[in-house]
Amino acid sequence: MTGHHLDIKAEGQGARAISANNNSTVDIQDSTVRINGDNARGIVAFRTARVTGHHLDIRVGGQGTSAIYPTHNSTIHLHDSHIQTLAKDSAILALDANATDTTVAITGGSLHAAGDLIVSSGGKTNIVLNKVAVSPPGSGHAIHFTGTGGEVDLTLNQTALSGNIVAEGGNQAKLTLDPGSTWSFTAPSVLTGLINAGKVVFDPPHDSASLSTLTTDHYEGNAGKLLFHARLEGDDSPANQLIINASSKGTTRVTVRNVGGKGGATKDGIRLIEAPEGTDGTFVQDGPIVAGSYQYSLRKGTTEDSKNHWYLVSSWFARPESLSYLNHVRAGNTMFHMTLHERLGETQYTEALSEDSPVPGMWIRASGGHHTSSLSDNDAQSDRYVMMLGGHIAQWSSDGLNRYHLGVMGGYGHEYSTAHHRHYGVSSQGKLRGYSAGGYATWYQNPKAPLSFYVDTWALYHWLKNDVTGQERPTESYKSRGMTASVEGGYLLTAGEVVSRSRILHSFWIQPKAQLTWMNVKPEDHTDINGTRVTGRGDYLQGRLGLRAHLLGHNPKDEGKPKEFQLFVEANWIYQPKPMTIRMDDKTYEMDGARHLGEFKMGVDAKIGSRLYLLVHVAQQIGKKSYRDTRGAIGIKYHFQ
Repeated sequence: MTGHHLDIKAEGQGARAISANNNSTVDIQDSTVRINGDNARGIVAFRTARVTGHHLDIRVGGQGTSAIYPTHNSTIHLHDSHIQTLAKDSAILALDANATDTTVAITGGSLHAAGDLIVSSGGKTNIVLNKVAVSPPGSGHAIHFTGTGGEVDLTLNQTALSGNIVAEGGNQAKLTLDPGSTWSFTAPSVLTGLINAGKVVFDPPHDSASLSTLTTDHYEGNAGKLLFHARLEGDDSPANQLIINASSKGTTRVTVRNVGGKGGATKDGIRLIEAPEGTDGTFVQDGPIVAGSYQYSLRKGTTEDSKNHWYLVSSWFARPESLSYLNHVRAGNTMFHMTLHERLGETQYTEALSEDSPVPGMWIRASGGHHTSSLSDNDAQSDRYVMMLGGHIAQWSSDGLNRYHLGVMGGYGHEYSTAHHRHYGVSSQGKLRGYSAGGYATWYQNPKAPLSFYVDTWALYHWLKNDVTGQERPTESYKSRGMTASVEGGYLLTAGEVVSRSRILHSFWIQPKAQLTWMNVKPEDHTDINGTRVTGRGDYLQGRLGLRAHLLGHNPKDEGKPKEFQLFVEANWIYQPKPMTIRMDDKTYEMDGARHLGEFKMGVDAKIGSRLYLLVHVAQQIGKKSYRDTRGAIGIKYHFQ
């Protein structure tokens, strides 16, 4: 029998839409099938009948109904068909004791079950789903056994299946997954055999009590994957389990995701795979398993009682995220740092060339830097960019000799960082960006004298956003707020003069200087997705003590013009009495090599017109271990009169 473009309807108790009897062949294409009635059936195939369907739209309503009902040695092949059941007490495929070596193969299309996907009260059936879109069944059962002696052999090809399978009480269920298939379930499931070349997923639990188990007599891993969930802490942590009663072989990759565990020390480990009779199979960890500050490794037991089982064994380590968080504390507190010369150049002497008092002006400074650091077995590097803008708002003298300046300033900066663990192969990414605003005040003892002191102060408030993204983890976002402030002093004195062959006078100057900076930019506390409580602190001090030397002169071509340059070098010792730290749960982390730093700077400050100044600086900081910071800056200053 062959039918095309049919509109088939069947209603009533026990109705049948398509029924194929002994040895018959039925081929239906491009048709719709509607069935409604308790215990009704969509497609029924008896004995050795063969039913083939292409592009069918099947919808079944009523209690105790099924869309497909094969019996005896029948065969049903459906292609690119869409099948839906509407009642909770229903199934896409219904099998009973009359099903003896029946075969159902579905290729393409979709299955939407309001009740069970497959229900079996007996018999033996082979089912193949090839590239089928299968919705999670309404009952939660992928295969529901309601009697005894049922056998279902289900093969998935390029198909994702969701639902529980419990083959107990003399029933048997064998499941085979190809590399493109997935089976996920939420409740304890029991199989007779599982061949896994795809992915088996223990669905995330609602609570620890719902961490399910999977039990099978025989397991074969053909480079397939297992995804477990566990509340990762100590030995007694609840976790999904795979229990293999008889035999196993092949290789399987294992991924474990943490659900609320804070990490902890293990002694024997968290049992994940149990094989009482031993196993020839191999289970290999796939990806990092992390909770808090603990890294978990999948290992086979080593004692007589545990040698057949596989466990998660923890070891403490500093996660790459800890260095990413710590880099944000460092960058948030130091990104907008500056000295007087980095902000304004050599204002004291270039501006003193004029007989008039200096007038209001504005300045802009752009800088970029590269930073490397380490923490335990983690290394990090970062790149940053900072733009600062400011200007004088007032200046005066109290005795006709000294000079006071007041100004305002603000800026924007961002930094991107990457941290990685040297041994575990895990990494994290960091991003910080935000704004600062504040002001500065400067006192010069006597700008025109060859020997004089200066004192410079500034204060900034910072608004920053931070992101940290661990490997295979979602991004953690939080804010930082706080203030930094500085007081700096120095004494400038002449070291000598020389007349060049062009009869231009050049002078040498040295300037001992010191700076103390208070840093109180603090990240807000937050808890990451692994349950780790991350806290930071502020209230740090940093001291800088150094010596600056420069040559002041001008080009012979600029004789008599308002142009002058200053070449300088500078060396500093930077000391931070209290290291910057970050706390993750009960562990405190400190950046390596950052308390004592040597700094070398060089550059040029130039007056290139009566109102315009240019400054170019480069600097290198070196600490212990791998602490390095390289930066460069360019700035422009302009006076309006």
